[in-house]
This record gives sequence, C-alpha cells and structure tokens, in this order.
Amino acid sequence: KIYDYLAGGCPVVAGIAGEGRKMIERSGSGICTEPEDSVALQKAIIELFESKYLREKYGTSGRRYAEENFSRQKIAKQYLQAMMSLYAV
Repeated sequence: KIYDYLAGGCPVVAGIAGEGRKMIERSGSGICTEPEDSVALQKAIIELFESKYLREKYGTSGRRYAEENFSRQKIAKQYLQAMMSLYAV
C-alpha cells in the first residue's frame, strides 16, 4: 500500500515500524509514529490535516521518490542486471 500512496502523491501518516517506516522516512513522504502510540498518531493526523504546506510537501516528496525508485524503467534495468549476473556465472 505504501508504494501506492507514494506513487499517487498522497502524504502518509502511519503508526508503523520496519521497512515501511524506513521507506516513509527515506522518501520524506509523511509522518511516522510508534505502532502502539495512538496519541502520537492522532497528533500527526491533526498536524497534517491542518497544514496544507505539509500535505503538499509530503505528497510531492513521495511522488518524486516513487518515480526515481519504482519506475518501470528502473525496475526493468534492475531485473536485466540481475539476469545478466546470473548468466555471467
């Protein structure tokens, strides 16, 4: 789902850990809270709701990250490189 949000230019608010959190942080696409911290999640939602600037900033950053890292061309190039490395062995 995170990929879809980034590609769609949607700002993200999530109570999340692990790779999903790392992706949101790397992409600058939103606000992460600890998974069990409902108060922090509520504050993050309100902060994003009240700030058009943050919504636009996070949405634009996420879209850019998705285009740079998950475009068909980039994935095809990575796939081709992986296949070539397999056959080079």
